[in-house]
Amino acid sequence: MKRGLALLLLWSACMFGYGQTTAQNPQKYFRRFFSGDLSQKKIVVWGNSTVSFEDEFFRTLARHTGPGDILAGLQVVPEVDNGEVGSATSPSRNQNGHIHRLGNIINMGNNGGTLRGMLGKPGGSLFYRIDAICSEAPDLLILRGPLINDVRVGTCDLDCAKGLEKQMLDQITACSPKTDILLQVENSLLTTDVGNHAYIRPETAEAAQTYSNILRNAVLSFRGAYQNVYVMDLQEALYGTASVATSPFMHDQLHPTPEGQQKEAELVIELFQRSRQSDTKKR
Repeated sequence: MKRGLALLLLWSACMFGYGQTTAQNPQKYFRRFFSGDLSQKKIVVWGNSTVSFEDEFFRTLARHTGPGDILAGLQVVPEVDNGEVGSATSPSRNQNGHIHRLGNIINMGNNGGTLRGMLGKPGGSLFYRIDAICSEAPDLLILRGPLINDVRVGTCDLDCAKGLEKQMLDQITACSPKTDILLQVENSLLTTDVGNHAYIRPETAEAAQTYSNILRNAVLSFRGAYQNVYVMDLQEALYGTASVATSPFMHDQLHPTPEGQQKEAELVIELFQRSRQSDTKKR
C-alpha cells in the first residue's frame, strides 16, 4: 500500500510539477535594487501592448513612492500629457498615446511586438528591442512575458516559447548583470472575441486555453533558473489559469482593464513588501 502511494505521488509530481512547484523565497530577491537610496534608480517594464497600454499599472507604482512607502525615494514626476514622444526628461506619451515614463518608472512596451522580433536586430517598427534594455541597464526590470503575440496565432508551441524566454534571459543577464528581474506570467486569454479583433487563431475556446497554458508553463519553467530572476504567476494570482468567456480584469481577449492593471501593480508592491520583511526584522 505504501509503495503504491509513493508511486502515485511520484507520478503526480512528474505529470503536474513542470517547473510550477519550485517555490521561490522573495526575500532572496531584489536586494540590489533596494540597497541604498532609490532616488537614482530606474524601473523599466518591457513587453508588448499589454505593457504599452497599461497606464494604470504605472500610475499605481508611482503612488507608492511617497515617504515611508516601499518605493520611497524613487524619482517620479506628475503625469502631464505634453504631446511629446520618447522624452527623457518628462512624463511623455508613447507611440500609442499612453504613458511612456513617469520619472524613473519607464514603459518600454512594444504594441504588436513578438518576443522573437524584440530579440532581433535593431530597426523596423519596434521601439524597444532587447538592445534598448541593455542600453538602459535598469536597476529593476519587469518582464511581462512577453510571449502573447508569439503564441496566440498557433505558431509557437511550448518548446518554442521556452526557447525564446531562455534566449531573452540569457541576453539580459549577460548585458545587464546588475539588474534585478521580475519575470511575470502573462494573463490567461479569454475564450470570447470581445470587439471582434480576431486575436486568436483558430478562434476557439480550446485554442485560448492551450495558448494560456503555454504562456504559463513556459515562464514557470524558469523558476529558480537564474539567481536574480523572480517569477510571478499572474494567472494564478489574478486572472485565473482557466480561460473564461469574460472577466472584470480583462478588456478583451488579450488586454487587461484598468482594474486589472491596478491589481497587477498592487501584487508587485505586495511582493516587494514581502521581499523586504527579513531586512526589516534584522534592524
